[in-house]
Amino acid sequence: FPVTIASERAEVPYALWKAARHETGAWLVKTGNKDVLDKLSVDTHPIVFDCVNKAQQVGWRINKDVYDIHLWALRNKTDAFADIWELQNPEAKATKLREAKAIGSIAKRFLDKHFYHLYYYDFRGRKYPATAYLHEQGSDLARGLLLRVDEKSIGKEGFFWLLVSIASNWAGDAGREDGAKTDKIPLKDRYLWSLDNEEILLSYAEKPKVNQGWMKADKPWQFLAACFEFKKFRDWQTSFFDDYVDVALIDQSLEALGVDPYDFSSSLECYIDGSNNGSQHLSALTRDEITAPHVNLVPLDLPGDLYKYVADHVWDRLATQLKSMSPHIVKSCETFIDNLIELKKQIHLAEPKSDRRKELIDEILKFKNTYQNLLDVAAPVYWSRVVDLKHRRRVVKRNVMTLPYGGTAYGLGQQQIDDARKHGIDLL
Repeated sequence: FPVTIASERAEVPYALWKAARHETGAWLVKTGNKDVLDKLSVDTHPIVFDCVNKAQQVGWRINKDVYDIHLWALRNKTDAFADIWELQNPEAKATKLREAKAIGSIAKRFLDKHFYHLYYYDFRGRKYPATAYLHEQGSDLARGLLLRVDEKSIGKEGFFWLLVSIASNWAGDAGREDGAKTDKIPLKDRYLWSLDNEEILLSYAEKPKVNQGWMKADKPWQFLAACFEFKKFRDWQTSFFDDYVDVALIDQSLEALGVDPYDFSSSLECYIDGSNNGSQHLSALTRDEITAPHVNLVPLDLPGDLYKYVADHVWDRLATQLKSMSPHIVKSCETFIDNLIELKKQIHLAEPKSDRRKELIDEILKFKNTYQNLLDVAAPVYWSRVVDLKHRRRVVKRNVMTLPYGGTAYGLGQQQIDDARKHGIDLL
């Protein structure tokens, strides 16, 4: 696959794709299979071309309200970037910080400008922008910083989805007896939750540096961007009145003036995630009634969660394996794991490339070789120490997500090794 991809955002839309190779030199599909590229044409695969060409016509601009706050939050190391400051691994922390700064740097270059992306597909047919960091598939900060160039009347349905987006990005306590979070309750309940909490939501947009509760959101930057839009919507509605008007009566009051209460022009993108797209597609294609509820293909009161479903089964199976082991073996495994963890901690504390670190690495290798028999059977004992249900879900998530896209046993195992430090689980 030739690595010729336009890596710069353009200030005008890119030319339409008319063949498997773009006029920039980029290829439509990232694949080493030349037959695939030879067979792709507008006539034979119109949807493939239509999809990227429509995406390339969407212009983007920077949300200045979010941009200004992100600079302040990064400079003052606020909780809005807690996902960076709380990382224990120095390398992971440095990487996340670099990414945040890169996103901010790109955003600065495009303040007061419009920009467009070139798109392409991976070999599975998933569409990506050819530019890094600041795009609609990027991090929470990247998405929070983006507004579309085109504006549309929000309408009553758009207002509904704006409030659903606020609740989904908050993903915190919904105040329900079942303890469900706001991203796991029915859509109508998410809308009503945002209405019930309107005063505090608008206060975040009014004074985000003072009212910092927005930083506790699961996706703080998308949450804050939606709060800003909510406030602009209410400001627009109340601009038709000289005096205070009760929000509960505002629809009727505006209609009496001959104004559509929802004719506010918005350019905010409210993102809707699929439910594990790979499994979702397989479940739909095979009409699998077992997985369908877990990937939200059938009507349910509460959203399904395939990751939790798989995690529950994994730890049930671990519990069964643990019960089949003799108490003596379990105790030996516990001691072995404790000693192994202690050695790993000492390695982590040792200076990089020091003699002490080399000694400890040699020691841990000898230790593993000496107790290879325990290493082979200790897995159920080790993983059973992960007791937090959220942690269990986090451990299986990437494996479950990538399995339908061709994940192998080796690849899934490597994912566990690669992601161990990212989960924020002390045991790992």
